[in-house]
Amino acid sequence: SSSTGVVDSQIETETPYMLYKELQLYSSQIAERTASKTIEWLGGIGFTQDLLAEKFYRDVKVGSIYEGTSNIQLQTIAKLIQLEYH
Repeated sequence: SSSTGVVDSQIETETPYMLYKELQLYSSQIAERTASKTIEWLGGIGFTQDLLAEKFYRDVKVGSIYEGTSNIQLQTIAKLIQLEYH
């Protein structure tokens, strides 16, 4: 039926978008964990400006707080799931 075709086309177009959003969330979480573990591994010297680890950690953390990247991605993914299963 035509309604099934519409639903199928919506799922086909939303699935790559949802995957894109999931990958954005995953990459931001991995970046934050990596930066945090690097600082932890370096100890006190990791927070000094002598190393790039401090800048990377600051940039990743500021991005997640200021832009709300992870929360926005989670909200978008939740909305897509709700549309898909509603």
